[in-house]
Amino acid sequence: MNRRIVTIVFTVLLQAYSQPSLAEDIKLLSWNVESDRPNLNTNNPAVIAEQLRDLQSDRGPYDLIALTEVRNSNSGIYETAVEIGGVDYAAFTSSSGGSDRMMLLVRSDRFAVVGTGARELVSGGESITFPGGNSRRPFVVTLKDSRNNNLAFQFMVNHLTRGNQLARRRQAEGLREW
Repeated sequence: MNRRIVTIVFTVLLQAYSQPSLAEDIKLLSWNVESDRPNLNTNNPAVIAEQLRDLQSDRGPYDLIALTEVRNSNSGIYETAVEIGGVDYAAFTSSSGGSDRMMLLVRSDRFAVVGTGARELVSGGESITFPGGNSRRPFVVTLKDSRNNNLAFQFMVNHLTRGNQLARRRQAEGLREW
């Protein structure tokens, strides 16, 4: 092969591999909204919804939103609050944790949900140790990002048990196993 052609091909390949890939940032909001405790009013869902709208207006729109300590009855209020300016979200609420659940909001015009949706990481089939009872299990969804060459990744929210040191340790060990 002609030396000049080899040099040109090598130079083109070198330039292709040395170009930095320009990935589009993913804008993330994570927030413990502090659901009510017995005999304590720690959270007003209307105020939290207003604050979410303000965050979306001032600093958003966010691509991914993870909320913890969400009352199941408030998840619709929070979903509506973030859907401003024509941005639509797929919303998922966990089932574990009693009245303190977790919520994932995924921007629908950017991310495709892989599989059947969000799921909780559980003991057994995935050989992960997580306590039962009212302990929250990590909540995860697999996504493909249309703005970054359909990059597939997992978006997970977790909330460790506050008042039970043994359960908290088991949750942390389960996350490490995962």
